Amino acid sequence: MKANKFLSISVIALIVINLILITFIWFRRPERIERAREPRLENRMVIRRLHFDSTQADAYKKLFDQFRSAQRENSDNIYQCKRLLHESIYNHSVNSDSLLQVIGNLEREHEAATYSHLKKVYNICNEDQKKMFGQLMEETIRYRGRERQRRFHPHGR
Repeated sequence: MKANKFLSISVIALIVINLILITFIWFRRPERIERAREPRLENRMVIRRLHFDSTQADAYKKLFDQFRSAQRENSDNIYQCKRLLHESIYNHSVNSDSLLQVIGNLEREHEAATYSHLKKVYNICNEDQKKMFGQLMEETIRYRGRERQRRFHPHGR
């Protein structure tokens, strides 16, 4: 009898805790959605590092939103093609050569869009900001190079 009472109380306690947790998650949801709409960390960092005024910041945000939406679609296409490519290992009806060509073209489009975006950002900068932009790009390239090294040579090779 004691075990049944303890078990009943435990189950009721777990149900109450779950309801509280679900309620907490549900009511915090709009805040998460609003945070997702906020400028991303990179946006704020670029605006801050280049000392953009409000007009430049608005232009940059617009450029970034356009760039991000186009890149998202391109990245989705690359992902789908890579999935098909990996499936071609065991499904011989899929032509891996044509998929490799499509992936290469999509990657080229991705890099061309990135270059175009950076060129547009550079063009909204004044002369002092263009120098800072160059420094920021150098830092970014060095950082990404170090990250790439860590990823492919994790033990310092």
